[in-house]
Amino acid sequence: QAAVAMNAARITTTSDVLIDADANDAANTGPITMSVGGLVTADDLVLNSDLGTTLNTSVNTIAAVNETGGNIVINEANGLTLASFTNTAGNVNVTLALGAITLGNSTVGGNLTVSAVGPITDSGNLSVTGLASFSSGANPITLGSAGETTNFGSVSFVSSGAVSISEDSATIIGGGASSSAASLTLTSAGTITQTQPLLITGATSLNTLGNGVTLTLAGNDFGSLTVPSAGSVSITDLDDIILNGINLAGNLQVTTANGPITVNGPVIVNGGGVTLTATDVADAPALIHDITVNGII
Repeated sequence: QAAVAMNAARITTTSDVLIDADANDAANTGPITMSVGGLVTADDLVLNSDLGTTLNTSVNTIAAVNETGGNIVINEANGLTLASFTNTAGNVNVTLALGAITLGNSTVGGNLTVSAVGPITDSGNLSVTGLASFSSGANPITLGSAGETTNFGSVSFVSSGAVSISEDSATIIGGGASSSAASLTLTSAGTITQTQPLLITGATSLNTLGNGVTLTLAGNDFGSLTVPSAGSVSITDLDDIILNGINLAGNLQVTTANGPITVNGPVIVNGGGVTLTATDVADAPALIHDITVNGII
């Protein structure tokens, strides 16, 4: 039986609200389920549970959601600031019907799924052991600002806006059919690899601070590519690609399956080599497409 089950048109208070359903309290153990149609005006709304938390509301700020045994599900009617959430074992699923979401200090032992029709940003440290998946419609996704610590097991995103992610460990793009954006900026303290294709219509910038980049799935489609700093880089694109500036400590290998390669910016490989292959794999024998160099190799 649920420790807390609440359905209300409105909750109004001028002080903090704490709802605690803890297995250590035999009278209150169980999940938390709340459906609140009106605005919650508490200074802080804190939910603690160990058997699952479901919140359906139009609250604007949630101070903390702490879960130790089940999943966290938040369905929000408007924009939301989620100041802190912790789920040591389960998953977290946040869906917004309208508005932006800001994620505060957060730890997720399973997967994190965030879906919004506004911008997705963070304001604190974000740690997800499993897959972190973000969808923002036509709005930007910005995660991992300076001074924050951001780590994902793997990350996936769908946006027709700009996506910028800075991760303090290796970055794995994966978890769905593909990740897509109008533009992509990835900064990683480790390598960048993938288990799903990347579909980026505009500019892609990859910075691994000297580590390797391997993005060689056949379904990849980049508009242009810039690499400010990395080790060896291997890229596969299903059609044409523009190289706008590459600075590597290793080798560069770029292959297009059905389109030309254009080099517009300098390509610098310190102690490595450059291999550019522009082919048409649909024909046998394969046709060779143009490689145009406007910059310096």
